[in-house]
Amino acid sequence: MKHLESQSGFSLIMALMAIAVVGALSMTMMTIFRTFNAQSRHFNSMVGTRALLSTLQGIVAYPNLCIANLADSSKNFSPTQAATEDGVPISLYMGGGPTGLKAQAGSFLMSYDVSIEALTYRNAHSIGTDPAAPGNTLYSGELVLRLKKNGPNSEVAGGTSLRERSVGTMTVSVNPATNTITGCYALTDARQSCVEVGGVYDDTSYPKCKMPYPCAGIPNAVFLGYSSTGSPQCQTMAQVVGSICPAGQYIVSNGSGSVSCKTP
Repeated sequence: MKHLESQSGFSLIMALMAIAVVGALSMTMMTIFRTFNAQSRHFNSMVGTRALLSTLQGIVAYPNLCIANLADSSKNFSPTQAATEDGVPISLYMGGGPTGLKAQAGSFLMSYDVSIEALTYRNAHSIGTDPAAPGNTLYSGELVLRLKKNGPNSEVAGGTSLRERSVGTMTVSVNPATNTITGCYALTDARQSCVEVGGVYDDTSYPKCKMPYPCAGIPNAVFLGYSSTGSPQCQTMAQVVGSICPAGQYIVSNGSGSVSCKTP
């Protein structure tokens, strides 16, 4: 009896406290695991986003590759819709032909750890005729990608949404009779650069890129450059002289590049 009375064990309160401590530790570990998992998924999605952008930029970089990978559903072109902020939906093959992966709205790209919410061509504007396809009109716009992370939503690391990304500026050649895209590319060459800034490109002339004179519509006007808003500054010779010499004086050149103001 004395031996049994001397034995002691955990009381009910101590057992409950131990269970509470174990439960709290378990909850803490689960929270840490969820946070780590969400951050890891976010990191994987960011890496996948960069890889996907590089893939798409490579596809649209050259004319032959771009038009070959543009799905037939994306070749119907609406200039009015493409000129808006919403733009027109684009679908691009990413290898494997029609049966392979597609970059388009709703694509679940497991290898990139992202899903595509939208791939659109927007804010497009006409930049002139296509010298490579007589009768076609060239449009320049932005190819934009909107993504989300794969997996369940989590408040950690920003949820499932990802920042909208620009694939880059893309030029499309459109047949105005059928409103279909017959060519596309994002390669910036001399011809494209010239046309996009309002010039006329001609391989047979020098210089090859000729810019229109911004003061052509103003008689006897001199082009003095562009203002801070991008507008051309045009003045007549009388206006130029009037801004140099005081009232009642006239300007005299010495023939060596210098001028002075004289009194009559």
